Amino acid sequence: MVDQASREVERAAIFAPSGRWRRLQPWGIALLVALYCGLWNLAARLPLNRTDLDAFFVPASRIALSGHPLDVYSLRYQGDYPNANGPISLIPLTLASAIAAWQGMLNDMELRRVVVMTIFAPFVLLMAREAVAAVDQLRDKRLTGFWRFAAYALFALSPEVWHSMLFYGHIEQPIMLWLALWGIRQLAARRPARAGLLLGLALLTRSSALMLVLPLAALLARDHQWRALARFGVATAGTVGAVLLPFLLADRSDVIYSLVTFRGQLPVGGGSFWGLTLDTPLESFGQRYDGFIVLLVSLLLTGIVLLRRRDLTLASPALYLLLALSSFCFALFIKTLWPYYFLEPFTFLAIWWLGAMPTPVERFRVWYRWGLAIILPAIAIACASMREYGLTVEQGNLDAFKPESIVLSLTMALAMGAILWLLLARPPLRGKPAPPLAAYADAVTG
Repeated sequence: MVDQASREVERAAIFAPSGRWRRLQPWGIALLVALYCGLWNLAARLPLNRTDLDAFFVPASRIALSGHPLDVYSLRYQGDYPNANGPISLIPLTLASAIAAWQGMLNDMELRRVVVMTIFAPFVLLMAREAVAAVDQLRDKRLTGFWRFAAYALFALSPEVWHSMLFYGHIEQPIMLWLALWGIRQLAARRPARAGLLLGLALLTRSSALMLVLPLAALLARDHQWRALARFGVATAGTVGAVLLPFLLADRSDVIYSLVTFRGQLPVGGGSFWGLTLDTPLESFGQRYDGFIVLLVSLLLTGIVLLRRRDLTLASPALYLLLALSSFCFALFIKTLWPYYFLEPFTFLAIWWLGAMPTPVERFRVWYRWGLAIILPAIAIACASMREYGLTVEQGNLDAFKPESIVLSLTMALAMGAILWLLLARPPLRGKPAPPLAAYADAVTG
């Protein structure tokens, strides 16, 4: 025991920042941020195809720049495809477009992308910061030194971040995850109103944040935290309503079409469960009701987990397994599957993986189990890669839809089955003890 304790002291001394390093830390952090933004600046100069950034987001920011910010949902791409995300990400994007216009770059797709990616790179770092904060919240000891840097790198340099932002232009996704993770942390810190505000902003950034709001609300309801749930729900709904109200008053029909009704007109594609129903009577059902099925399956699985795992709390690593499971429901049952849909499950699975990481003094068996756990976030990356390949093969080849849908649906179903098994059959590897429910109630009501 003495030897183990001395090794831990030596290890802590190795990774603890010296006084000199503490003085240099702000400069070092500023340098790393600058280097990271520079990396995105260079990557944006690659010869890339037209992305959703060029098709939807930048044209919407042009409308805002023209003096009509409440008309951004009048945009249509190729006839009837609108900007289908909330307006929050358009705020920094309009600033980026204004800078690009000032520099004479707005009409040049490559140079415009360079400006946008450089300005949006810090949002990825903010997302990584909240992810690492979530890991710290789950562990009994804060990550430090090299391991903290490695955790930041895992989120800031993950293939799915580059896939989403660079190759598909979804600059809003890291912002949504940053706000959502921040909100989850606030909810765990017993600030439901602040959490609702942040989750509402996340919903206004990307509608798939609903897959996170529902499990969190269900968890509060299961524990009979009605005051916390009311504050959380009112803050979330109030934030969404307050931001969307001006847009609805200015252009109600376009807002409703863009954010709600147009989805029913999208065709069933490959990759997801509904790709298996092509040329069958179920195809039209999936085309109309895929969103309803996503929510229904997510709520059903969430209910099963929460009723079985009474020990699952906001302080449990298993919470992020539950959020990953809900995110996988979106990818499996949405009728049009895109590779960037896997950023959310990857992020939550990586938080769970790091949050459940054992300390070096624990047994080899636990280390082995933790090593195997990396398979789950790796599966999310593999699914995105398979879908990317499938999109290439599908071009002019309708026969490729069903084989790809079989492979991807089976892979996602196996991943969801593994997550469900971990949630139902195994307690979290480690994590801080959850505060008693009475303490949470007192903090909320006090």
